[in-house]
Amino acid sequence: MNWKKKRDVKTSFSENVVLTYFGDLPRKIAPNTLLTHYSMLKSTLYTNQNNYITNYGKLKAFLKRKSGGYNSRKSKTLTPEEIKTFIKGAPNDQYLLVKAVLVVGISGTCRKYELVNLMTLKI
Repeated sequence: MNWKKKRDVKTSFSENVVLTYFGDLPRKIAPNTLLTHYSMLKSTLYTNQNNYITNYGKLKAFLKRKSGGYNSRKSKTLTPEEIKTFIKGAPNDQYLLVKAVLVVGISGTCRKYELVNLMTLKI
């Protein structure tokens, strides 16, 4: 809505208006975030304005073109064999705390926020 006021757009959320909005966004955000914005806007417009932008063909083509060639980065994860090697091979005097947190994290006894907030006084 703020964008609409800044641009002095008086019409409804037509395909051209939404396309112009998304045309301004790529300068500011990453391609994968563009699809997130589309999803949020789609839900908001459908709920508040009863406007269904899923049928906007030009907009879909624009989003595909902008997000094309984008490769998401995969997180590096340890294999079970690497974990065993670390727990058995790393010296305890240096890595005991890391080993303990690793075991607690893998066993699933803590939630994510509990694992982050874990303090040595509570162990």
